[in-house]
Amino acid sequence: MKKILIISALLALSACDPLSEGSTSVEGFEANLMVAAVVPGYGTSDVIFIGDTEDESDVVIEKQVHTTNPADIAIAVNGDNFYRLGRYEYDTLTSVKLNSETSVVSLGLEYSVLGDDSSANPAGMVFVSEDRAYISRTDSPMLWLVNPLAEVEDDFLIDEIDLSTFSAGADTKPHMADMEIVGNKLFVVLTRLDGFNAKDNSAVVVINTTTNTIIDADSDNTNGTQAIALLGRNASEITYLNNKLYVVASGDYGNSDTVEKYTGGLYSIDLANGYAVDEVVPDGVINDGGNNVTVGNLMDLDIAPNGDIYFVGSDRGYETPGDWTTYYQYDSVYVIEAGDDKIKAIDLGEGDFNIGDIQSNSSELYVGVHVQTAAPNASAGVKVVGHNTNALTGFIETTYNPVQIIVLN
Repeated sequence: MKKILIISALLALSACDPLSEGSTSVEGFEANLMVAAVVPGYGTSDVIFIGDTEDESDVVIEKQVHTTNPADIAIAVNGDNFYRLGRYEYDTLTSVKLNSETSVVSLGLEYSVLGDDSSANPAGMVFVSEDRAYISRTDSPMLWLVNPLAEVEDDFLIDEIDLSTFSAGADTKPHMADMEIVGNKLFVVLTRLDGFNAKDNSAVVVINTTTNTIIDADSDNTNGTQAIALLGRNASEITYLNNKLYVVASGDYGNSDTVEKYTGGLYSIDLANGYAVDEVVPDGVINDGGNNVTVGNLMDLDIAPNGDIYFVGSDRGYETPGDWTTYYQYDSVYVIEAGDDKIKAIDLGEGDFNIGDIQSNSSELYVGVHVQTAAPNASAGVKVVGHNTNALTGFIETTYNPVQIIVLN
């Protein structure tokens, strides 16, 4: 591990001029959303802030830190501290600075998260405190605990936890994904791919954040330290509400065999009942009150504060099995409203959508949609859906495709 450098926005972005577009000062800007965005094909990335001024709503601050290095990114936030993760083949953590007076975005300290591995491919970051955060490393067996406020390299990596025993098949890596902290416990989603194959069910490992040790989550007294076994494959995202965790799994979505393809779903984990796992929504075709609803593979979820459950169902795969050039993706957003068990599709407007992420605050759901290159052509941006009606209320256009959204207030 090494500290890469202390960088200004200009030095970090040698492939493009960060001051050429979008760096005009916006007085009185208050950010509501932080968005990670990329161009199709992941050749360029950008960190975007969306917010309000006294005179205008949904002001977009973008193309100030757009770069080809890293081109594949994730983002994380803790209070007023913003971060960018350089993912596959980049393996970095960079602090992002948003000037509260001028709205100008720049970059700060950057550290490598590669360690001794050939690839780390960091997936996400969650915070115990300002100076203690976990980074899930998809291509490594080692989960990292770091100090994101470190000013010297020796203070950055605090500890690492070996999760290799939870790997699937012959793989030595459990393929960590999203994380959630509840109290003094960290829950880490383990996709448990075997290479690139989704042949085994996913799991969630539990870690005591006070002692930084793995907790045995098995209530049946099986020998060894066990993770929470999920009921489906290829799990990716986890969220928490009212003493339950919810995990979404996409199954083997690239498989031409429909039995293997639909091996995911949406699951709940009851924290008050020995980590009992229940299926909330299966994937594939669902019989909902006598009507068949084709939700496809489940790719993303969000639980609103009022208890509404939102998830993305995707019809995706390969027109010609084995030929990656024939890949297609058509996504829809569904909601199960609190107190109801029916699945309702949300109308996002005309066209076929590729959805990058969904996140909500207390009143609105934000849906990141990619540019539509076929008729009806439409720009990339964030669709806004009101919780009260679950109907579309607005659209915020962005230059690049949103792949992750974080709600700041």
